[in-house]
Amino acid sequence: SARLCIPHFNIEGLWVGKYGSHGYEMINVTYTGDMLIAYKVTGDKNVPKAETTFKADLSPTFHSGAQNALKPIELTESASKQWGTDQLIRFP
Repeated sequence: SARLCIPHFNIEGLWVGKYGSHGYEMINVTYTGDMLIAYKVTGDKNVPKAETTFKADLSPTFHSGAQNALKPIELTESASKQWGTDQLIRFP
């Protein structure tokens, strides 16, 4: 599962954002397998209440061969303390 490989993608729950003249809007983020799905809690003229506002496929893509591998992102000491790791794995 992508959430096990990339724990900072574990953002399940309610989120609120302010979108200019639209004002405050709320979405409910959930997962089905490696698919992140956000449903509107408050609707508007663009996306009605209870409809899907976006989806993201988080399944990692693996490429064979070292030439395709991306090097991890090295974090600074202060960022390492904040994130609990000294590097972030990258996926092509």
